[in-house]
Amino acid sequence: MRSILKSIVLYATLTAAGLGSAQATSFDCAKAKTFAEATICSSEPLQRLDEDLNSEYVKTLGRVTEMTKGQVRQAQREWLKRRDSCQTPSCVSVAMTDQIRALALWGTEPNVTGISPKLTAQFQKTDIGGDHQAVLPQKLVHREATTVHSQSTTPTTKPDLTTSSQAFKIGVVAMILVLLICIWLHSRGSMTIYQDYTDALWTTMTPILGVGAYFLVKWLEFSSEIAAWSALLLLALMSVQILIQTYRSNGPSLYFLLSLYAKVVLFTLYLLLRNLRTSL
Repeated sequence: MRSILKSIVLYATLTAAGLGSAQATSFDCAKAKTFAEATICSSEPLQRLDEDLNSEYVKTLGRVTEMTKGQVRQAQREWLKRRDSCQTPSCVSVAMTDQIRALALWGTEPNVTGISPKLTAQFQKTDIGGDHQAVLPQKLVHREATTVHSQSTTPTTKPDLTTSSQAFKIGVVAMILVLLICIWLHSRGSMTIYQDYTDALWTTMTPILGVGAYFLVKWLEFSSEIAAWSALLLLALMSVQILIQTYRSNGPSLYFLLSLYAKVVLFTLYLLLRNLRTSL
């Protein structure tokens, strides 16, 4: 019985000695105050990370200039505040891995002052559990710098307003020229735009009758869909009448298409001039 008790006491003593000997490279585990420090002291993988971090920190101070050493120390102090704000082992692991990568960039790339607090905060909200080491994407450290660099170097694309305006003007001039040709052919008798006043009246009244049909159906307290379909049906019937009348006047030829074009353009110009006179 005594031998069993001695074995238990000896095992407990050795275990306590082993736990008490756990030390971090950058601080004394006996004086650990924050969750991050306690987590590092209780995890061998994090202790190795802390050793690598301390070694990289010393290398960085030896690599940079005297003027830059103050910036490195300030960045390290700011990082310690972010590390101590971690509440999960995964957050501590990611923060330490990020800082090792950031220190490795000092002296090789300009304006590197550590990892953004946003990256550490993202891992504070997620407790991965299990092993204390989290997998870090290779491009995680450079993500923000790459985004800013891309935004600053990407040229601003502006629409070519000059080209669009020129094309519109050329199109308007071409339409007017074709209309003048149609009027000239009509005056020669080669084609017929309007056969008589009745033909002109049908063309002019088509949109007016369509709008009138819509409001009439609405006034009869039908739905908007029925009113719209009624107006479209009337416009379709009137358009068929115009096509038939134009075909009878010009036959199956190019003049038939030119006559339809002239009717549409003349009516459009009539509406534009009327609205312009009203606004003046």
